Amino acid sequence: MSGKCCIFVQETNEKCIKMKTKAYSTQFVSVRGKLQIRFLNGNKEYRSKMTSTPCSPEELASPNTLLDATLTALSAKIKTALWQAELTGADPFAIVFPDTELQALLPSPLKYFEQMSKRDVKLKNFAGYIDKNLDWDEITDAMLEDYKDHLRDADFSENTMRAYLAGIRVALNKARRDGIDFPAKEYQSILSGNVGSSVGVYLVKSEVELFQKVETFNDLEEAVKTLALIGFFVGARFSDFSQLKSYNIQSVEYDNADGTREVVKHIQYVSEKTSTISQVPLKPCVIELLAKNIVTPTIQQMNTILPKLAERAGIDTEVSVVHGDKTYTGPRYKFFKTHSCRRTFAVGVFTSGEYDIRDIARFLGHKSTETTMKYISCPAVRRTSTVVSWFN
Repeated sequence: MSGKCCIFVQETNEKCIKMKTKAYSTQFVSVRGKLQIRFLNGNKEYRSKMTSTPCSPEELASPNTLLDATLTALSAKIKTALWQAELTGADPFAIVFPDTELQALLPSPLKYFEQMSKRDVKLKNFAGYIDKNLDWDEITDAMLEDYKDHLRDADFSENTMRAYLAGIRVALNKARRDGIDFPAKEYQSILSGNVGSSVGVYLVKSEVELFQKVETFNDLEEAVKTLALIGFFVGARFSDFSQLKSYNIQSVEYDNADGTREVVKHIQYVSEKTSTISQVPLKPCVIELLAKNIVTPTIQQMNTILPKLAERAGIDTEVSVVHGDKTYTGPRYKFFKTHSCRRTFAVGVFTSGEYDIRDIARFLGHKSTETTMKYISCPAVRRTSTVVSWFN
């Protein structure tokens, strides 16, 4: 704010009364029949809790004696706050509203990144990734690592990944300058580090069986479990397997080497990312999974609940994972996320010996077997005369 005084211009319309300075815009708004105060300063919007004062848009346009007195008192309080801010450098919002209210009045991460993406298109992917109900206290180092794995799982090039991560780093730096606090401490290095190398976790067949038997305690956990199992047996990305329905089951006709023809049921879908058609042999239990009526969880809900279910199932073998240039160790359930489902499929089909790497690449929708091999981060496999099908 500049100058030695604060001059208010009061405007009246059917919805609200506005008072403006060069730096701030203050509004009295009618929301669901109650008075609410809003501040707007740059990209930051602050909203007071709903007051108990009855107020309609029509009453704001032509206030009665009581409402007029209320608005006058609030205006005086705001004017005093702006004067104090001018003289002392204090935050005027903290003067008008208690600190406990201010945290809730910050723009949500989704709103913030959507606004930022209008100036930097690289942020659109991240804005599309985060949950609409995500809070700033959920922007953690682990969440950002999950996003990097999400980009790897989507098979973006290293240059594209670097561009996306750099955009988030710039946006988070600006959020800090705007006074927004979030728990991520290592975000600078996470969003600047090596993006090419990653070794995540997968479940072996016995662990998948444990996961199939794990008990769930609410509808959301049941939905997460159901989708994870579909991911294990279809191998799609989360953006694809979370949308699969019974109509994705199709019959495909094959020509056998002996000249006969065979009709086999497959899961068929068009990848959201690559627009390519994938056809994956149908495991019988997937029919029942697709028939379930569930509400699709967000990817953040999946990544929060999956480790809990895996721990409950006893999937606790000590493992090492690689993210960028760092190696982490711990029980397997700790690192179990949505991208683990796709890795589980790739490793499971590969170790079964039933299909070669080119078939697995087609199942995963990869153009190159080199990309497929990045998913098969398992020890060398000794082949036996017995093939244990992943799809039976």
